[in-house]
Amino acid sequence: MSFRSKTYSFVLSLLVLSFSVSAVTVERVDGLENDTERFSYSIGYNFGRGLEQLVDHVNPSILFASLVSGTQGENPKLSPEEAQEIQQQVISSVQQEQEAGEADRSTGSIVDNYAGKDNVLGSMSDLSSETGRFSYAVGYSFGRGLEQVQDYIDIDFLISSLAAGMDGEDELMSEEEAQEIQQKVMMEIQQQQPAQPQQPQQPAPVQ
Repeated sequence: MSFRSKTYSFVLSLLVLSFSVSAVTVERVDGLENDTERFSYSIGYNFGRGLEQLVDHVNPSILFASLVSGTQGENPKLSPEEAQEIQQQVISSVQQEQEAGEADRSTGSIVDNYAGKDNVLGSMSDLSSETGRFSYAVGYSFGRGLEQVQDYIDIDFLISSLAAGMDGEDELMSEEEAQEIQQKVMMEIQQQQPAQPQQPQQPAPVQ
């Protein structure tokens, strides 16, 4: 291993030591009782389904923790270049596995493994590993995209829904229902934003 690689691994290890996030709870999603749950589910489940084929390359603890970190606007532990590089690397690897017929899923049920645990974020793995970096990059990016709507999300419910999507469980909402609740929340957010003052019209130049 080169000096640069050793230094990179050491720096990442130090970053992990300083990375702490409040606990979340993963539970099995059995129903949707209100708009907050429906909105959280529509986002979390769809994102989880997008990761279903990558699940063997994901550390759920790091994924969940980095997602929360992103929603809270914390400083990232990977640079944009590092995040993009690891995502491209893993996706390329998965594509090669699929082409070779080697992409069989070996990971057990994420929901079953994490359900009922009050502190799934307590044990952070080393971000110097490929799985750790990929999980962090994906989760943090997703979380930052939710930063502006975090007041409309139940983070525990969203993460439980994400896990359900990664497990390939049957969805509880149709695509139309998901779009409807997302549009409803977006409209509420827009209505709560202060109106922009109108710019005074400039008089037409005298000919």
